[in-house]
Amino acid sequence: MAKINYTLFRGIRPLLASHLIGENQAITAENSKIESGELRPWYNEQYTDHLTIRESVLTLYRYISDSYWFEWSADVDIVESAISGDTADKRYYTGDGIPKKTNRTEALTGSGAYPINFYPMGAPVPVHAPIAGAPGAGGTGEARDVAYVWTVVTSWGEEGPPSEPSNVVSPTQGQAVALSNMTLVWQAAQAYTTGSWIIPSVLGDYVYKCVSAGTSGGAEPEWGQTVDGDTTDGTVTWRCYKKGILYDSGGVKNIYRTNTGDITSDWQLLTSISMASTTHNDTSTDDDLEATILPSSDWDPPPDGLTGLVAVSGGFNAGFVGKDLYLSEPYYPHAWPYRYALESTIIGLGTIGNAVVVITEREPVIFNGSHPDSMTPKKLPDPRSCVSKRGILSFKGGVVYPSRNGLEWIDGTSRRTLTQDHYSKDEWANVYPTTFNAAYHNDCYFGFFSSGGNEGCVVINLITGEITTLDFYTAAVYVEPTTDKMYYIKTYDEVRLLENGTTYPSRTNARLTEAGDYRLLEE
Repeated sequence: MAKINYTLFRGIRPLLASHLIGENQAITAENSKIESGELRPWYNEQYTDHLTIRESVLTLYRYISDSYWFEWSADVDIVESAISGDTADKRYYTGDGIPKKTNRTEALTGSGAYPINFYPMGAPVPVHAPIAGAPGAGGTGEARDVAYVWTVVTSWGEEGPPSEPSNVVSPTQGQAVALSNMTLVWQAAQAYTTGSWIIPSVLGDYVYKCVSAGTSGGAEPEWGQTVDGDTTDGTVTWRCYKKGILYDSGGVKNIYRTNTGDITSDWQLLTSISMASTTHNDTSTDDDLEATILPSSDWDPPPDGLTGLVAVSGGFNAGFVGKDLYLSEPYYPHAWPYRYALESTIIGLGTIGNAVVVITEREPVIFNGSHPDSMTPKKLPDPRSCVSKRGILSFKGGVVYPSRNGLEWIDGTSRRTLTQDHYSKDEWANVYPTTFNAAYHNDCYFGFFSSGGNEGCVVINLITGEITTLDFYTAAVYVEPTTDKMYYIKTYDEVRLLENGTTYPSRTNARLTEAGDYRLLEE
């Protein structure tokens, strides 16, 4: 059988005319694999699964040992939990409405597309300050000033920001102080913010998060009971979620008290009460208080518009809204206290170790630091803006993204155009980089593109820089990190696995025959 014997095949180089390229290069190398300089076809695809969503799927994610597919008709970014000892397989994601989280039980229980159930990523922010009554019976010694705050702790053990402080009272040690108003129950004509959660006056199976700030109506609304569905209430919009995140085992309200007579001092844990309780009778002395200091004084939930979620070395996550970069508290993915304002609108994010690479409309900015509260930004010179968020890819050597000039590579200190010797700006436009949907597989960048009737994929080896192509497009692609298997949507609901079965028909040209024509590769 006919066989091509050139060694160290170098892929395509559209930048040059066909008579100028090297003997081991080509104008066309479609469905061709050039590992170690060889030239052979990619193996064909293999059917793997049918999906539940019967419409355009944009995001695939393999969950728990290749057992389940998460699927979304949206551009979703998902990260694993960095919490030590997590046994619930928690996942956090953005892009599908407000930032969300799920775990094994919630994601897989019930029917429908996975994840089946989920919750807002952040913990509730109390609306009402506690009310401290006048000191009552008991007590010894001199009076001192004290005040109180309370927090909500979800059933996942996530503590939210504190309420506003109570009024100041002056009991003696151990003198009773009746606390009240620590409530999540909906109230009429009340101002609510997007961090607020409420429960109906008659608690059913659902709780509600404010997603559009405003003032509640004069009468309680008829509460919707569709998860992720909305209820309008005066000028407030509430979103529905199952009550388990608050009322399953572990959900409590923590009460903190000042210990030194100064409400600007540390808040020290007084006690925990049930989620249903709204009052507590405090007869504790200062010595009775727990050693725990309020950890969440600035632990704001993520903004509802957060997107582009990435995990960063050091246990924290990053996301963005407009021109603002947000970072979470290390190992507390529900808490987002850190924000950095940039000059340009952010397109997407990448990571290099504990550095966050922020790709903007103008230039990349690299944020370096050992902790998210002390990150230092560095703009890269010779700006090249990104043209496709879905084309941004982090891999072991840095971050790559498509610009209008080519595929850009950032190594942590500088930027270079990886494809500058292969494509002119006009030739690069012919692979439609604004539509790139990228994956990293087999040491290669796969940039799937689609524009009108023009579809395909540019395959760029990030080790050697050599380029080939594939003759198909996929809107959703996922690479399993432990096995490097690449899955993708072939039709609207079928998941396929590349590199299984028989080989794809492959074609190439340019000096592979004297006539320079296309040829099927044969062994």
